[in-house]
Amino acid sequence: MHCYIWQKSSYSTEGANCLNLATAPDGTLRLRESVDPGRILAVNREGLSALLAAIKPTWQKSSFSAEAANCVNVAAMPDDTLRLRESDDPGRILAVNRKGLSALLTAVKTDRLPATALS
Repeated sequence: MHCYIWQKSSYSTEGANCLNLATAPDGTLRLRESVDPGRILAVNREGLSALLAAIKPTWQKSSFSAEAANCVNVAAMPDDTLRLRESDDPGRILAVNRKGLSALLTAVKTDRLPATALS
């Protein structure tokens, strides 16, 4: 068994769930979660880049936001869902499928949003 030198990802916050990375002697990367250190993923740099590109949202400013400071950002994900967030609160993300977003927008436009949805 190899003895890797693990380092915590700079994207991991202070807490129990952290991503640890190590470089193997052959140059490939090793990834593990701090809560399950026995399960290690081996990946080359190109594979890691492809994985991150597939799961990391590419945010776009909504065309309806114009030049305002408070903008709605939208990201399409590989699983065919959409992610929505406000630019002034980027940590709060709404995940929705296209049909659900269409229903939400229709309810808002026609003033049929249930009162419970506003509380």
